[in-house]
Amino acid sequence: MAGSKNNKSAEGVKADPNAWMITFGDLLMLLLTFFVLLLTMKSMDGGRLKEVFNQFLETHGPLEYNDTSGKPNAIEIGDHYAKPMQIQSSAMLRELISMLHDIEQITDKQDEVKNLNDILDITEDDRGVIVTLACDDLFARGSADLKPDRVDILDKVGDLLRYATNEILIMGHTDDMPVNPSAFDSNLQLSFYRALSAFQYMTDNLDFRPDRMAVGGYGQLRPQYPNDSEANRAKNRRVEFILRKLT
Repeated sequence: MAGSKNNKSAEGVKADPNAWMITFGDLLMLLLTFFVLLLTMKSMDGGRLKEVFNQFLETHGPLEYNDTSGKPNAIEIGDHYAKPMQIQSSAMLRELISMLHDIEQITDKQDEVKNLNDILDITEDDRGVIVTLACDDLFARGSADLKPDRVDILDKVGDLLRYATNEILIMGHTDDMPVNPSAFDSNLQLSFYRALSAFQYMTDNLDFRPDRMAVGGYGQLRPQYPNDSEANRAKNRRVEFILRKLT
């Protein structure tokens, strides 16, 4: 009896000759979805896609994406957005200069970026990361007025420092030679006014916020080299842009 029931049950189950249509329908749906996706991607804004991918490329550590379009704290360079950062070491600032080389959309500025390594001295101490410029590149001897034909140097410095969110302390330095008493009372005053000239140019022409910058002058009190030769005196005449570290 049991064997007879099993035979009847097996005979009652027949394969559905139309079952293949289910799989075929799924395949058609996948193909349709694929072609719709292709059409959608073709109609997307290519510049916006570049912007999104650049955000991934500019992250450090785990991949992340933040929509920076329209945000004032994102710096736009062509189709790229670079995120300002807190500079905590001289190595980090040098890496930033290197990164600027790799941004394709600023090919017209690449020569300027390369020149940064020639005109800047980057060090650090307990105050922060220090970007040093020779005063002779910016000022005539004994003057605190910027040379009109050399302000492009500050433009280059500004292009770099605008990526830093640090507070910036601008400090002037002189050599130990006496100043012209008709122009300044002391080297301390000369060094201060030179730093102030750099500050005013960067806030008036490069859109740096005054509230994140401060100015001072050391005069001849902090020489980097002994003032025993003209070459050493020239090195001591300098302006420092100090990117203050977080404490």
